Amino acid sequence: MEYLNGRQIQGTMTRMPGIGYFTEREEEPSRRVERLNKKQIRQAGRLAWESFCKAIAPDYEKQGVTAFREFIKPARLSEAAEREELQLFGCFGAEGMEGMLALKEQTHVSMLFVKGEYQGQGVGSMLLAQAEQLGRQHGAQRLTVNAAPSAVGFYANRGFVPKGPEQVQEGMRFTPMVKELIRVKTQ
Repeated sequence: MEYLNGRQIQGTMTRMPGIGYFTEREEEPSRRVERLNKKQIRQAGRLAWESFCKAIAPDYEKQGVTAFREFIKPARLSEAAEREELQLFGCFGAEGMEGMLALKEQTHVSMLFVKGEYQGQGVGSMLLAQAEQLGRQHGAQRLTVNAAPSAVGFYANRGFVPKGPEQVQEGMRFTPMVKELIRVKTQ
């Protein structure tokens, strides 16, 4: 094992004739998913609002836009997280938060938003993987989402299937979808 400044270096040891051994360092993952703190919850609310306004609000009635705005108020999100009604996660890269996810009762994706410039780069998939892992840890058999019209394809590509037709509630349009979580057997 090789150490630098007290930390173990991850990588592959290689011998160079006449030089000795050196470690080819593996790059640290460029993105990570973590549970949000209060400051990050405010940031996640802004990210959700900006993404919502660009991609979803045009398909919603005014009532739906207002209802969503109320739902993502920082005080409301923080209180829901403290009461453990919502688990809030962010996906962070070199430049900060790239996406956010809110999970209700470890089984329902209530929000998933990715900044426009990071869409198509695996951020949403990383956040969904976190939701699936948390669901499995809590013994959930399925994960659900009420997918906005523009997000149905995203969820379908990740194993979710519609469990009913598109609906409208409180001015918000969505398709209820479900993904069965396959249990990994341990020996």
